Amino acid sequence: MKTYYVYMLRCSDNSFYVGITSDPERRIAQHKLGLDPECYTFKRRPVELVHASDFREVTDAIAWEKQLKGWSRAKKRALIAGDWPDIQRLARRQTKFVRASFETLAALAPQDDTLRSAHRSFETLAALAPQDDTLAASQDDTSLG
Repeated sequence: MKTYYVYMLRCSDNSFYVGITSDPERRIAQHKLGLDPECYTFKRRPVELVHASDFREVTDAIAWEKQLKGWSRAKKRALIAGDWPDIQRLARRQTKFVRASFETLAALAPQDDTLRSAHRSFETLAALAPQDDTLAASQDDTSLG
C-alpha cells in the first residue's frame, strides 16, 4: 500500500511551503537543489523540513494539505512546535472572528435571504466543530522532521 506525505518547509525568507508527495526524500531534495525555477521555493532556498504527516489514503493527504495551506503563520508555527493548545486557541479565535463578521453583515442586511442562509450554515458548522476529529487525528501522524 502506498503512503502519502504532506510536508511543510520553512524557506530562507521564513515563509512556509506546503506540499504532498509519495516520496518525501526525493521531493525535498528537489526543493533543496532548486531543480524547478518555477517552484515557489526556488528563490527561497535553503529550505528546511519542519513538519510531515503520513497518510494511507491520498484523499486524506489532500484534505490535510489544503487545511494547512489555509492556516495562518501563527497556527503553522504552533504545529511545528507541537503546541496543540495554541493551535486550538488560534482556531477558536478565527471562528469568533468569522461569526462576528456574519453577525455584523446580518445586522446590516436583515432582508437578504442569502446572507441569513449563510449565517445559519455557519452556526450549524460552528456547533459541529467541537466534535470534529480532524485535529485530533492529525496528532497521531508520524513526523519526519
